[in-house]
Amino acid sequence: MYDFDTVVERAGTGAAKWDTPLAAYGAGIIPLSVADMDFPAPPAVVDAVAARARHGIYGYTDLPADYFPAVADWLAGRHGWHTDPGLFVHVQRIVEAVPLLLRAETAPGDGVLVHTPYYAPTASAVGLNGRRLVESPLRYDSGRGRYEMDFAHMERAVRTEGVRALLLCSPHNPTGRVWERAELERLAELALRHDLLVISDDVYADFTGFAAPGTDRGRRHTFLASLGADIAAATVTCVSPNKTFNLAGLEISNLHVPDPLRRERLTAAMRAAGMLNPAFFAATATLAAYREGAPWLDALLAHLDGNLALLRGTLAARMPGLRLVEPDGTCLAWLDCRDWAGADDARLTELTARRARVAVSAGGSFGAGYAGYARLNLATPRPLLDEALDRLARTYGETAGTSQGAAAARATGPLTAAG
Repeated sequence: MYDFDTVVERAGTGAAKWDTPLAAYGAGIIPLSVADMDFPAPPAVVDAVAARARHGIYGYTDLPADYFPAVADWLAGRHGWHTDPGLFVHVQRIVEAVPLLLRAETAPGDGVLVHTPYYAPTASAVGLNGRRLVESPLRYDSGRGRYEMDFAHMERAVRTEGVRALLLCSPHNPTGRVWERAELERLAELALRHDLLVISDDVYADFTGFAAPGTDRGRRHTFLASLGADIAAATVTCVSPNKTFNLAGLEISNLHVPDPLRRERLTAAMRAAGMLNPAFFAATATLAAYREGAPWLDALLAHLDGNLALLRGTLAARMPGLRLVEPDGTCLAWLDCRDWAGADDARLTELTARRARVAVSAGGSFGAGYAGYARLNLATPRPLLDEALDRLARTYGETAGTSQGAAAARATGPLTAAG
């Protein structure tokens, strides 16, 4: 019913995912990097936005009365999280809202804890706004094949580093972890005991359910704020249809802010920054997506599961030195490429972008300990992904074992760069 295999030409359209690597590496590059999707939005959204565009007057807009109820209805229907529509604040971009929250809720010099590997645009906002980035590396459990929070490290960091806020990525970008309820309960207990603000980025909440063969994966997403009134009051939850329905250019995000004083401070900070009206198409696209997009999303998740299987099979058959961290969710894959490229992003880029003609997100951009890792975006048509993986596999076959860093990478053991 829905077509996720037709390749839509994006080069030359101003698409950051395509035109930036094209300018850097020339024509013919296939990007599996920037985390937007190479699929048109759901037909219902395209039709609604087109109808809105035909009105012809693109003036300042306000959100309609049914906007936040539609957001709350989606969270209840899709995730079982029932919350008050009146607790939401609309923002255009989460990367714009996080700095406002940090300035409103913390003081210069305060520590802000993040888990590494981390999403760089959000983490970099910490230092740019006069706060201190405190890194808590995720631990890789080789037996379970997944990254986990290091609660002992987090406790020490909070006690000794003046941490006042915690940036949680849930599900986690780039590793693909969907945190278990028990993990989130421990995190909530820590946050409440130390009176921390938790800014929880849940934009990948709708991308869950991947089931790797022979594993117990496929768990549902749990929102930290759903665990109880106390942790909800201490949490700002970031949700959005942007990732789910490929609407990032329309700039639509919503923050769940139960604490009324924090909500007042945030809206005051937004006014001070000149953040007033929503983007013209924001409400139109959101209402169409949340009311009519569920069947499209279900089909998309099935397509992504197939793409993940293609990656898994290609690695096993043709690139055995690359190690995949099986994702529970997101549309992303996190690979340890150090046996091929060494702990060297420049070498990785030479092998992938310049030789294989495939752009990936180099691991060093997610933290200093992750050079030689790569993040791949699987949200692309199957023929395009098949071609990209074939290019990488052919280059791997020609170059495997030539990296001077491979032996050192093997000596550290798989996926343990963060310690």
